[in-house]
Amino acid sequence: MRRWPLSLLLLLVLTLLAAGCAQQKMMRNTPDGKFVYNRFTIHTFRDSSKDLVASYANYTDPAITVPNIEHKTFPPNTHFRVEKWNRGFKLIQAETGEVIYYEYSPKRTQMDVLPYMDLVFSPTPVSLDGLTELDKQGLKAGKAMKGMTKPGVMAALGYPSPHSTLSLDADKWVYWTNRFGTRAIFFENGLVVSVSGQ
Repeated sequence: MRRWPLSLLLLLVLTLLAAGCAQQKMMRNTPDGKFVYNRFTIHTFRDSSKDLVASYANYTDPAITVPNIEHKTFPPNTHFRVEKWNRGFKLIQAETGEVIYYEYSPKRTQMDVLPYMDLVFSPTPVSLDGLTELDKQGLKAGKAMKGMTKPGVMAALGYPSPHSTLSLDADKWVYWTNRFGTRAIFFENGLVVSVSGQ
């Protein structure tokens, strides 16, 4: 029987404890029972267990690699109750009771769950008055379209994943289409000039 060195076993135990502590901290910080409105469209899909899943990575087109997958969107100002979940948090739609399992990783985003939630949710409905007519078309379709503004793209596709788009001032925003692919939105003077893979 192979014996592991004590130092290796100790390192493994410490690593598991640190991961568990980080997860527990995130769960403690998740506002349980709080009601919020989403600032931007939430893109979801049904996973193998038939649950609706969303992610900080905003899977904007999950059917690209998995044909016939259900892709459902929740437009800005949908009313949700937040509950704890061990891989992020749950959103329960206030009017229908529909549950979304929202995957969140502080390690990947380099952001604790509370600051992230402040970016993508609001305690009150948000105004969409500043959006252009083209922005509103893109929002309705859940897509980025040439000529849309940055706020319009964010309303339609969600907040860009912080680990893929380091600054909102950048002229390239990256969105995940699903767990395996990305789509880039290119801007000039704050307007979309091209969208990769669309």
